[in-house]
Amino acid sequence: MLMLYILLSTIDQYQNHLLLTDTYKTYLIRQNLFDTADHAFRKELLNNPQAGTSSPFSLTTPDGSASTECTTENERDLKCEWEVVPAQGTSKTLFAYYKIQSPSP
Repeated sequence: MLMLYILLSTIDQYQNHLLLTDTYKTYLIRQNLFDTADHAFRKELLNNPQAGTSSPFSLTTPDGSASTECTTENERDLKCEWEVVPAQGTSKTLFAYYKIQSPSP
């Protein structure tokens, strides 16, 4: 009876470990997609401050895609809604705020 309890307990712990590992892997992929897209979007905003409101921005990598649509909060701030979609996994919606930089002379 004790051996059966130990066996079932070990199986349960292993299944929990697999679930935790899969969840963490999905989190890392999703975070990497967001960071990569956010960096590219910030570069785009530096080159063209109107890029945030003129059209949606998206970036696709082998790991998945990230896209955003922005609205102007006021003349200096953008509110962007990001949808991050890993190649395997569920999508996640994130919100980010950006300051619009005036173009340098």
